[in-house]
Amino acid sequence: VFSAGAIPVWCPEIVSPFFPEVDWSECVIRISQARIVDLPRFLRAIPPNEIRHRQEQCQLLYRSFLQRGAGYLGPALSVWRLRLEKQHHGDRLAANLLTTTFS
Repeated sequence: VFSAGAIPVWCPEIVSPFFPEVDWSECVIRISQARIVDLPRFLRAIPPNEIRHRQEQCQLLYRSFLQRGAGYLGPALSVWRLRLEKQHHGDRLAANLLTTTFS
């Protein structure tokens, strides 16, 4: 779906995969289950430039996280790498703060 430039429509109750490392806000369209009957009218009202932007974001997310270039675990490994880098960066900041505070 993402590689074809399709824009997913999700209900807010759906937990976004790989959240918070992957920001889906510029890709997917969210609509509540109570408003699902308004979906066709809602989709027709989206300006063409926003549709193009969301399609581009979907393709970017596909290439960055979902493409199988790294094998079946490619997406999970990408997210784990981001989480580890974030943790390592946080550890370095904490160490620098401790060094600066107690020096």
